[in-house]
Amino acid sequence: AANRKALPFGTLALVLDKRWTVGAELTGQPGTDTNGSFFVRLIPDRKERWQIILAIAHVEDSVQARAQFASSITHRF
Repeated sequence: AANRKALPFGTLALVLDKRWTVGAELTGQPGTDTNGSFFVRLIPDRKERWQIILAIAHVEDSVQARAQFASSITHRF
């Protein structure tokens, strides 16, 4: 990776309580302008093993995708 350069990135998350977390992330990616995303994570019940994550990302690149929405539901075994 001799031709690579260091690009900025950072994440900030705030745990509101045992169920809710909110956060933001900024990244510099090769071939794009700075990207940003905001997310919310919900753990419905501490006894359950699943969580819901919702995120909105802003991407500036040659595809011109702009704002994108992502969601996931995960389960831990």
